[in-house]
Amino acid sequence: MPSTHLCLNVHLVFGTKNREPMISSAWMGNLHAYLGRTIR
Repeated sequence: MPSTHLCLNVHLVFGTKNREPMISSAWMGNLHAYLGRTIR
């Protein structure tokens, strides 16, 4: 019996004008955790 295998990879890239840092490091960890939960 044949089976189906699906592998979906997502790569998100965020950038700002002139590559200026707009996200403070104080809450960057929380942002990454939120994005990971949302994608999952």
